[in-house]
Amino acid sequence: MKIKTKLIEMAFATLLCFIVLASSFIPSQVVNAANVTVTLYVYAYDGSTNGQALSGVLVTGKDGNGVSFSQTTNVSGYISITGATGAWVFNASTYGYQTNIWATYILSSNTLKVVLIPSAQTTSSYAY
Repeated sequence: MKIKTKLIEMAFATLLCFIVLASSFIPSQVVNAANVTVTLYVYAYDGSTNGQALSGVLVTGKDGNGVSFSQTTNVSGYISITGATGAWVFNASTYGYQTNIWATYILSSNTLKVVLIPSAQTTSSYAY
């Protein structure tokens, strides 16, 4: 199970690298020529979009110009990020939940919802 988890993490890391590299070839520079700025509201939820809002979720990533951001959701479970239009990359993580990594093309101010799935709890048994 740990090997499968590591393979999935490596696949996500590889995909993230590909997206970051590929975003330099997306015509975001043309879109950003007028320095278009957008505001995103990112909400974090437990298990589903109908789940409880999660505070303390670290959301990191890069906006359409490759500018890094790093914020933690507030007690209401959201953050507000301002950045350039284009290909955005996100990483949302908090203790006890699986990390959620995704990318999307942002053209205008928007509200995004991220769902975090609780980590599988494992138990160990020992026989003496």
